Amino acid sequence: MSALIDPAELANETDLVWLESIDPLDYVRQSLERLPSRRAGPPTTATRDRDEQPQGLYATGAPSEAVDPRTVAPRVEGYRTERSEGGSASQPCWNWG
Repeated sequence: MSALIDPAELANETDLVWLESIDPLDYVRQSLERLPSRRAGPPTTATRDRDEQPQGLYATGAPSEAVDPRTVAPRVEGYRTERSEGGSASQPCWNWG
């Protein structure tokens, strides 16, 4: 778990809504966004991630906030796996908790 996200802040989550398919993604950047209302969407940023530049900066390894999207669930923070680090299988490398 990320040191920046208090598990109590996830206690009221009931569902996750992916804005695009996670099937081709090895990792997603996890952060807790405090929005002014339910209608406000999450901020978007242009990144140079592995899905956009397979031979780029994150050809191996991943940004510090990266987690395997297959490990994320309502009220559960995601964690890193071999896949999110650039490997193949989704076996946990470590868990921040």
